[in-house]
Amino acid sequence: MEILIIGGGKIGRILAERFDNRGENVSVIDISEEECNKCRELGIRTVQGNAADISVLKKAGIENAKYVVVTTKKDDANLLFLPDCKGKVWI
Repeated sequence: MEILIIGGGKIGRILAERFDNRGENVSVIDISEEECNKCRELGIRTVQGNAADISVLKKAGIENAKYVVVTTKKDDANLLFLPDCKGKVWI
């Protein structure tokens, strides 16, 4: 199963590691190089960039994702992705 996590902070990293340990295909997007490096150290596929950019979403595999989990630190950003993910506006 393909899972995309937007936000590689503590919560996103914990979820990514758990999904990965279950054998799921997980990708994480985060704008922070530091957070991306922490995910990479766990062996998680990571794309550094702004998830509001369609090219970043595509690079992370949004088109094949069965689930999208948004765990950024900003509630307004989390809410921003809901309609896009539900309707797959990026395709």
